[in-house]
Amino acid sequence: MNKKLQNLALSSVAVPALLVSLAACSNGDQGDPAASQDAPAADAPQDGGGFQNSTEDAAPTEDGATGESADGAGSGGDSAEYATAIAAAEEAVGADGVAFSLDRDDDDDALFNIDVAQGTTVYEIDVTASGEARIDEAEEDDLDGDDQRELEAAQLTILEAIDAALAHQPGVLEEVDLDTENGVVVWNVDYEDRGLDDLNVDAATGEVTVDNDD
Repeated sequence: MNKKLQNLALSSVAVPALLVSLAACSNGDQGDPAASQDAPAADAPQDGGGFQNSTEDAAPTEDGATGESADGAGSGGDSAEYATAIAAAEEAVGADGVAFSLDRDDDDDALFNIDVAQGTTVYEIDVTASGEARIDEAEEDDLDGDDQRELEAAQLTILEAIDAALAHQPGVLEEVDLDTENGVVVWNVDYEDRGLDDLNVDAATGEVTVDNDD
């Protein structure tokens, strides 16, 4: 009987101690609720709604966001200067005037000397840098047989030949005129830069070749 009482007394002490131990363990597992709520997720996105891309913050270049360099002007491939001068020269002669020779003139106030045929008469026209066209009466002449034949054979105008030449090789033109090379009528296009090839533009097909005669 005494032994049973002893066991009961030990049990009454052990059970409360066990309950206290279990409660302490439970509190340790929960931790600090505030700390767990404030900790950010490791892979949480930024404020922008997605993961930050380093390229989005890159500073644009001077030529824009693409970083491509702008293509500069003044390449020598623009025929506008010649088109303006040719139109002024042909208008000075009349509606049926046809330009067939152009020379750059650096000796006086004229920018170009342009020969314009009207019927069987040739007029030499001085065109200034401002676009003013003046007929040089002293330079009126009859259209010779070779020039007339070449003009009749030409399917391309002088401006179309200039466009073809500049598309093939940009540069500043010195002289453009009709000629016959190996029986073929061509527009001969000479450049001011001696380092560039002079060209022949087939007056019928527009084919561009190097003038090997120079």
